[in-house]
Amino acid sequence: MTVHEPVAAPPVLRRPRRTLVVGGAGVVVGGALLVAGGLALAGLAAASGGAVVWALLALPLGALVVLAASIVLAAGLGREPGLAGMSTGARTAVVLTGVPPLLLVVVSALGFADPGATSLLLPAMQLLAVLAGAVVAGSLLHGGVLRRVVGWSFAALAVVDAFALGLSVLPAAYPVFQAVVVGVRPAVLVVVGAVLLREGRAAAHDRH
Repeated sequence: MTVHEPVAAPPVLRRPRRTLVVGGAGVVVGGALLVAGGLALAGLAAASGGAVVWALLALPLGALVVLAASIVLAAGLGREPGLAGMSTGARTAVVLTGVPPLLLVVVSALGFADPGATSLLLPAMQLLAVLAGAVVAGSLLHGGVLRRVVGWSFAALAVVDAFALGLSVLPAAYPVFQAVVVGVRPAVLVVVGAVLLREGRAAAHDRH
């Protein structure tokens, strides 16, 4: 008689609740700081000294918060997996989606010293953002662990970055490019963070 050993059931994949909540909250806060700094930057010509200082502080601070949140989302908290599971490439892409705001601050600073540097660095920065966003969106949409709205939120971010990429190679379109990367992208980041927060709250029901 042949004895058949029981086949182990596949592990139940749970949504990383704490990672989603902490990372999502960081993206919301960082994105909101970038939006506020961008609004202050837009009115710099007629701004008071306080508004100028706020813009100079909010933009780099917001960029750092977004990057930190992206690292949390990529690596996971405690024993929780990262947002994109165990794939090293997908985890790297999650981190890279949070890099553009900080790169923009650095590139802008370099632009004051060497305006020609921005013509090379801005398109490279946007191409990196597009590729990273597309990888994260694809990974989430095909992963089946998180709801599809999370993947689509990153897809929307990639679309905004693709639009900015097209603008970045057109010198005459620089004012529109600046409006997109300083205003529209941070606003989309706030939406992405809100979606992640909502997903984290929904993940609490996975334990019941």
